[in-house]
Amino acid sequence: MGSTLLFAFCVLVLAVFSGVPVLVHAAVAAWGFAFGSSPSLCVGSAINATGAPSDVAQSITITVFSASIALGGFIGGLLLAGLGAASITWAALALLIAADAAVISGVRHAFPKGP
Repeated sequence: MGSTLLFAFCVLVLAVFSGVPVLVHAAVAAWGFAFGSSPSLCVGSAINATGAPSDVAQSITITVFSASIALGGFIGGLLLAGLGAASITWAALALLIAADAAVISGVRHAFPKGP
C-alpha cells in the first residue's frame, strides 16, 4: 500500500509543483523508490493471494505488466499529441487513484496475517 500511495503522492507533486525544481527532483527520486519495488510487490501479492496456483498468477501478472507498458506508450502518445505533456501527469494520477483503491481493497487477501 505504501508504494502505490507514495507513487500517487509523487505524481501529484509533479502535477502541482512542476515549476519548483527542488520539489520536482525530490518527487522523481521518491517516485523511483516507490515504482522500483512495484513489480516484486505485485508478484508477491499475487502469490500470497492465490496459494497453490501461484505459477498461473505469476504468469498473468507479468503478462499484464507487459501489456500495460505497451498500452501506456500508446495512450501516452495520444495524450501528448492531443493535450500536451501536462496531461500525462494528470492521467497517471487518475490511474494511480484507481490502483490505490484496488490495493487498499485487496490488501487483506494479498498480505494475509500469519497464523
